Amino acid sequence: MNQRKAAEPEDRDYSFQERKKMSSGKYHLDENEIPEGFQIFEERLEVAGVRFRKDDAAAFANATEGWLELERDPKNRHNLNAIKVIGVSKGVFGTKRYFIGYVPKVISGAIIEGRYWDKIRLRLLKTYVSDRGYVEFLFQILGPKSGKSNFQRFKSRQKKGDGKGGKKKGEPDEK
Repeated sequence: MNQRKAAEPEDRDYSFQERKKMSSGKYHLDENEIPEGFQIFEERLEVAGVRFRKDDAAAFANATEGWLELERDPKNRHNLNAIKVIGVSKGVFGTKRYFIGYVPKVISGAIIEGRYWDKIRLRLLKTYVSDRGYVEFLFQILGPKSGKSNFQRFKSRQKKGDGKGGKKKGEPDEK
């Protein structure tokens, strides 16, 4: 006799409306104004590599009072100009820091090679966590009003591969 086992909660096929309620997304523009003397250098960037840090990424996305900070990663063997994106949230017991991913390679190259490290800021645009584990962060790069065209030149160099930033395919690791 073939008896069918009752579906466990995790096996349940949720409706679109139920899944939508379990997913969470938030826009953060009203929380982060553009500081005096700054302008948007990059309008809409996605944090790279979030899928490798889902637990920390989801924890940060669901936290309150969050912002983004940068941290150099010069020992990164895939990109000498790598910049970590750190999600910081303020809670009852102080602040928590979450390593959620990286600044996209072309942009990190422009920041480092163009010597913008101490001149730029990140502005959190959007956090999103789906019921199926997908996590997304969108952010802007803000920089001094006088420096955008120069930043764009460095970005173009990175896109063309003229920057010194990362290893080329097939290049051996440094000893």
